[in-house]
Amino acid sequence: MTDYAFIASALLILVFPLSMLLIIVYLYFVKKLLSYLEQNHPNEWEKIGRFTLFLNNNVRNSSLFLKWLVKKDYASIDDTALSKLADKCRLLLIWGAGVIIMNQILVITVILP
Repeated sequence: MTDYAFIASALLILVFPLSMLLIIVYLYFVKKLLSYLEQNHPNEWEKIGRFTLFLNNNVRNSSLFLKWLVKKDYASIDDTALSKLADKCRLLLIWGAGVIIMNQILVITVILP
């Protein structure tokens, strides 16, 4: 095993659990955000298709929610608690995507050669 493969294997052992943890934390905060939106800003919740994690989760609603989150559409609402919660979700989404991409690169470099 080359030094690079050894390092990539070691990183993979660290990155995979980190990606799982990020996903769990992200889903927790998304659930809190969606509940907060439903209770405090029902019009905004309607705009994103009455999105929930499980019952009303389809490609259209997921896309509306992700676009709303990534474009920071929530910033136009004067609600500090909403902004903090949505910022956490947005940051976790970006970090999670980065970690998952890194995980895939490590899997490809360790398994395929």
